[in-house]
Amino acid sequence: MAEFKLGRIRFIWKDNWTASTTYLKDDVIRYGGRTYVCITGHTAGSNFYTDIANWNNFSDGVQWKSDWSQATFYKINDIVRYGGIIYICNTGHTAQSTLEADQSKWDQFATSIDWKDNWTAGTVYKANDLVKYGGNIYICNTGHTAAATNALGLEADILKWDLFSEGQDWKQNWAINTRYKVNDIVKYGGTLYIANTGHTSNATAANGLEADQAKWDYLHKGIEYLGEWTNSYRYKVNDVVIFGATLYICTTQHTSVVTNPDSQLGTLQADIANWDKFVPGLEFENTWQGNERYQPGDFVTYGGNQYVANDNVYGEVPPSSAKWDLVTSGFNLRGDWGGDSTNQEYRIGDVVRLGGYTYVATANSTGQRPPNATYWARLNQGIEWKNTWTTATLYDLGDAVRYGLISYVCVQAHTSDTAKRPDNDTAGDYWNNLASGAEESSITTSGDLLYYGGSGPTRLPIGKEGQVLSVSSGGIPEWKDFGSTPDVYYVATNGADTPAPTNGVTLDRPWKTIRYACEEVEKGARNANAVYLLERNRTFIAYETAKWAKRQIITQTSPFFIGFSFNEAKFQRLAGFAVDALILDLRRGGNRETRRVSQAMKDNVSGDYFDTGSESQNVAALNFVTTLMDDVVNSATPSADYQALDGVASADRYLQIKDTTRPAESGASAEYTANMVLITSAITLGNGYTIPAEVFKHTIIFVKTGEYREVLPIRVPERCAVQGDELRSTKVLPAGQLTTDSNDTTYSLAGILHMKSILDDIVQGSAVTAQTGNALSQDVSKPLSTSAVATIVQELAQELYDQIDFLKNGASGDSTAPLYRGNNTRVDDEDKMAAARLLMLNKSFIARDVTKYIAVNYPSYTFDTTACERDVGHYIDGFIYDLIYPGNYKTLYNGLFYANSALSYGSVRENMFLFRDATGLRNMTVSGLTGTLGSANAYGTKRPTAGAYASLDPGWGPDDDRTWIKTRSPYVQGVTTFGTACVGLKVDGNLHNGGNDSIVANDFTQVLSDGIGAWVTNLGRAELVSVFSYYGHIGYLAENGGKIRGTNGNCSYGDFGAVSEFIDVTEVPITGGVNNRKTEAQIGRALTDGSKIIHFEYTNAGNAYTNATYTISGAGYGAIIANANYGNNSIFEVRLRNPDDGSTYNTTDTNSDGLLNDPDTVGGRGYVFSENTAQGGNASTITLSNTETANSTKYVGMRVVITAGTGAGQYAQITSYNPGTKVANVAKESDGTAGWNTWHPTNGIAATLDATTTYSIEPRVTVIGGGGSGAQIRAKVSSGRITQFFIVNPGTGYTTTPTLSIVDPNETIEVPYQVRVGNGVLLQPTWTNRGIDFETAGAQVSGDGYGDIFQEKNFLNVYGLTDIPVEGSNLEIAGDSRYFKIVFVRELTGSAGNYNCNLQISPETGIESAPVHGANLTIRKRFSQVRLTGHDFLDIGTGNFASTNYPGTPSTPNDPNDEVNEFGGGRVFYTSTDQDGNFRVGRLFNVEQSTGSASLNTSAFSLAGLQELSLGAVGLGQGGATINEFSTDGTFSANSDNVVPTQAAIITYINSQIGGGSSSLNVNAVTAGKINITGNTISTTDNSPITVTTGMNFNGGVSGTPVAFAYFLTSKT
Repeated sequence: MAEFKLGRIRFIWKDNWTASTTYLKDDVIRYGGRTYVCITGHTAGSNFYTDIANWNNFSDGVQWKSDWSQATFYKINDIVRYGGIIYICNTGHTAQSTLEADQSKWDQFATSIDWKDNWTAGTVYKANDLVKYGGNIYICNTGHTAAATNALGLEADILKWDLFSEGQDWKQNWAINTRYKVNDIVKYGGTLYIANTGHTSNATAANGLEADQAKWDYLHKGIEYLGEWTNSYRYKVNDVVIFGATLYICTTQHTSVVTNPDSQLGTLQADIANWDKFVPGLEFENTWQGNERYQPGDFVTYGGNQYVANDNVYGEVPPSSAKWDLVTSGFNLRGDWGGDSTNQEYRIGDVVRLGGYTYVATANSTGQRPPNATYWARLNQGIEWKNTWTTATLYDLGDAVRYGLISYVCVQAHTSDTAKRPDNDTAGDYWNNLASGAEESSITTSGDLLYYGGSGPTRLPIGKEGQVLSVSSGGIPEWKDFGSTPDVYYVATNGADTPAPTNGVTLDRPWKTIRYACEEVEKGARNANAVYLLERNRTFIAYETAKWAKRQIITQTSPFFIGFSFNEAKFQRLAGFAVDALILDLRRGGNRETRRVSQAMKDNVSGDYFDTGSESQNVAALNFVTTLMDDVVNSATPSADYQALDGVASADRYLQIKDTTRPAESGASAEYTANMVLITSAITLGNGYTIPAEVFKHTIIFVKTGEYREVLPIRVPERCAVQGDELRSTKVLPAGQLTTDSNDTTYSLAGILHMKSILDDIVQGSAVTAQTGNALSQDVSKPLSTSAVATIVQELAQELYDQIDFLKNGASGDSTAPLYRGNNTRVDDEDKMAAARLLMLNKSFIARDVTKYIAVNYPSYTFDTTACERDVGHYIDGFIYDLIYPGNYKTLYNGLFYANSALSYGSVRENMFLFRDATGLRNMTVSGLTGTLGSANAYGTKRPTAGAYASLDPGWGPDDDRTWIKTRSPYVQGVTTFGTACVGLKVDGNLHNGGNDSIVANDFTQVLSDGIGAWVTNLGRAELVSVFSYYGHIGYLAENGGKIRGTNGNCSYGDFGAVSEFIDVTEVPITGGVNNRKTEAQIGRALTDGSKIIHFEYTNAGNAYTNATYTISGAGYGAIIANANYGNNSIFEVRLRNPDDGSTYNTTDTNSDGLLNDPDTVGGRGYVFSENTAQGGNASTITLSNTETANSTKYVGMRVVITAGTGAGQYAQITSYNPGTKVANVAKESDGTAGWNTWHPTNGIAATLDATTTYSIEPRVTVIGGGGSGAQIRAKVSSGRITQFFIVNPGTGYTTTPTLSIVDPNETIEVPYQVRVGNGVLLQPTWTNRGIDFETAGAQVSGDGYGDIFQEKNFLNVYGLTDIPVEGSNLEIAGDSRYFKIVFVRELTGSAGNYNCNLQISPETGIESAPVHGANLTIRKRFSQVRLTGHDFLDIGTGNFASTNYPGTPSTPNDPNDEVNEFGGGRVFYTSTDQDGNFRVGRLFNVEQSTGSASLNTSAFSLAGLQELSLGAVGLGQGGATINEFSTDGTFSANSDNVVPTQAAIITYINSQIGGGSSSLNVNAVTAGKINITGNTISTTDNSPITVTTGMNFNGGVSGTPVAFAYFLTSKT
């Protein structure tokens, strides 16, 4: 039976499982909610579940673990709470951060809810967590961590929540930066809103809830009353405010903003679009005030009426604005119109009394004096007695006065003056007779006339001097000016220098001096009264316009509006610009200045003159300027005082200056109104506007018969002609010294310093302590200037002082003359304009103070106070001008005028007339300028010290374009000048930097002893027709690039006729270099033996050759050169020199070619040359031709060369000569032994010479020294001179320049020469074959070298020219002081900046003056030029008045060489005659009519292209041959169809061919037909018999065969 053991089934309880414990089978443990039994013994590891195979589940159970926590190890059946849910673990694990992360390891055990209170950011929520969020309760459906910020809110995880229950949350007033949730309720204004979307409200209250309007729904709409409307407050929809008497409700949220405290902006009106009227009302605001803001319902009184506002109002007057409704009408008695009434504002219904009438206001106004019908209606009328009539009194309607025995009543308000005096009011325009006395009581003054006028017996006062009695258009008598024509002015000796229209505009009231007339015309003499008032009111108009524009904004007058960007200074500035231009054009006539301003407006860049977009406002302002100008010129008070309306204190206002004695000229208003249209159109249309063409008036000043002594200079204004009565009746002279007191300048300068001391106070409006006796009042009205501007004015006064001091006292005074400065652009500176105004208004005060200062401080000095005050007035005018046009131009000219009045010689050294564009001078005699001649210049001419009668106006400097000649040249016609050492007409181009720099003259006669008739300099121009010069140092002078074009004129007597000097140094010339290396080495001739070429003879053997080829010419053939040979330190040329020729030119240079005519050593003198045919010879002799006539010594030492025939190429020196036998003994040049040397390469020395041998006897040239060897030179002789050296062998090794030994016993003057040594020089070439049948030969060289040949004649190769040269230009060569004329340009090559060509020039360069290679050259076109057609020269050279001694015999004879002089590159082109009838075409062609001879200078002619030349019956080129040269070569070696021999060459040739002698034929042999005579033998060439057909007479006997034959015939046996 089996054993049963209980111990085997007994279990052992081991409690909770523990790691690292040894467990045995059947051990029971608890792990989590379960119990396990061990089925395999083991030691537990760290994780129960890793040993799970060792255990069996014993029983299931659970273990409560409370709330789940992370990082906790959970076991199977552990139970935890997580949120509102109980979970049981199904898999052991260590918890992660959330249960959800291990969701698969848990099973839901039980469900519940967990209340978490308010939702909190960043919190971990679990499923079934319950939170409150806003008014709602949410239950979590998915575990998660809440959003990190409240700003994100629960909404960020809305999908992880379910709405549990819905509610609302009251949040009170809406606030910024607050997180609102769905169903939050806020109060915003009068409205309750409920949030429909969670969000954070915006950050600024200015944006309000409206910024998130879509996130809110209306819960309840209501209103919120906020009391009075305020600025800068955030209003919301349905806010209710009270504004005025009315309640408004806000319709659109906004913030009220103050933008302009002087306008309706800043009130509710600015935001009226955001409000609706809620409850209208009324509020009494008492009397209307212009600076109060009114709202609808405000009730005010205005004048006698009451008004209620129907809109928001600021500054708008009740009667004139639709925003006020009239409630009741009435009267408001204001009393009398008083003296301060112009500063009061009158309103509709106001009643005033003025004169005998009462008036009721019908429109609002300030300063509008009744009975202005626009503003006042007459209420009743009466009379107010004003007693005796007085002048300058304002009379009103109904005023009654007594004048004489008659009482008058005023019928038209006016300010009284003489013209409106009751007895003068002939038409009854101002006064009606109230009660009359006797008729004759109307006449009060000597000269009065009585006539019946509109008011009864009427007085016509005597008129002004020169007026005539006329009938007016109204049918009453009047005195009237006679002979006034616009732009025509008059000067006469009985005139007065007072401004137009008092003088100058009529013949009977002319000006007295020409200078004053020109100054008045330059300033502008038109519309004087209107200009006077406008100038003085310029700043008033500009300032008042700016205030007007500001007022238009306040009153919202179109085109202005609230919010317009207004810059008061810009409006004032633009108005000032316009007024300045209009005044200038009103003075001068036309539209020039207006066009200038119009162009500036067209070109305006926003902000320059006006802002883009403000065009219409600026045009409106300028139209207002025109209205103000009308008031100003009529001395009328404007309709309103806009400075006062703007609150400007009375002391600070710019006041209008009135003068009723200056009525505006008719048409003045129309002129400036029309011109203003140009400016406004330019502003309106901008670049689309075409400015009308310029209009600038031409003027004329008639100078009546008489003598005028003028303080010079006289500046003739642009487009003005000064015209005398007649050439001889109108005379103008310089004034002499106008003061006899030597201390006058001292006192005057003291007065100027005093004036300087008060000028700063004057322009700044500071009170000046007036000098004793100065009763005039200083004007200190505003605007005032600044200390900075005052300093400028004082500096001008100092410059005036310095100018006078220097000109009068020189180095003993102020040793430095002030320099002229100027500007033609008006200043953009209101401070300077203010200073100019105060100087203008205080001119009389300053002048009086200066005269009183001098009188007080220099009591013994007697002076003309009127003249002094006049001069001070001119000085002030100068300061004003130089302020407005910054500089010192007018100031320094005033100093000049003073000096020319105070100097002992007055104005006699000054210029007389200074011309500007389109000016003229006619019909007068000018005289009196006196100076002396200065020192001679480098050309021997002098300049006078006195000024010119006619000259360009220098202005303030070359940039003064007011003086430039822009359209037409000044024109002088019918004028004669007399003077000493002065100038008739002078044109200096340096005076102007633009324009034409020219003057035109016709019928202009200069009688100027030691003077210059016409002087044109520095690129000036003059056209002279019938301009005559007598006795002048120079008749016509052009210098420094000046040009004169004259026709039908003359230069009579004097030192020089027409002179042209120098060039324009400002011209950018063409530059380049002389090219002596254009040609190759030159072969002058070749020596042949009649068939073969022996050698070449170089005239220039070249330089720098490494490769060269020869081209052989001639009748032969077969000549071949193997190669060229080259030598270093070899002679490449022996050049003829003429040491006496060169840079020293003397009076023997009669043809003006720059070359000396004597002495002339070129080629030496006395050299001989003989060329002929030998009779015979042997190895050491030669028998010369029978024609040789030389004596025994003539040829000894010379060289003889066999040139052709037997012995060709041999040469030797002649050691002795027998003239009888003609035998010359010769010796070798190589060693001096008897015999010959030879150049022939193959032939030896000929044993005998025969009749075929030709020879040449020439000077023997031997090269000496220099260290080299081998050089052989031949010399060519013509007419006793060596004319060429030929190089047979250049030799080599000449490290220094060798010399020549030239042997010719006949030489009288040794030939000057220059041996030139170089490298790469051509030697004799190596021949392959010297050819056949070369009787003569030639050759040309081509290669990589050059000839380097001095160019000594009229042709010059040049290179590297910067531009293409022009024929007629001047050419200068470095190192040569002469100026050459370019006659012709040939062979032009190259491109821009680098041209090469051959120039034909005149004169020729000359031997010694020939330039070296590379010599710099300069070509200029702008040389001084005198161009005369039909000119007459009369006894030039006889000098001035005294030396000419006309009509007696001159003390100095005339000199035709002084008629035309060209110096320093200047040129004179002319056709002329002189006192002897000699006709000249420049220096090219002369006809002496007295002798009938004519001459032609060919050196200046270009014969290029000449095909035919005929001289009488002789013609060249007619047969088709071209003649290139006339030759003196007696050998005819060139054998050319293009060379014509001279007589001497022909004689030489004939002598060499057939013998010499003038009466006998003496030759070696003669062949005539077949008969040959040689020696004493006669034969035939073909041995045929000689036939004699006539008898022969033998006087010497006969022997030989003929005698025997005759004996035979006669023998009888």
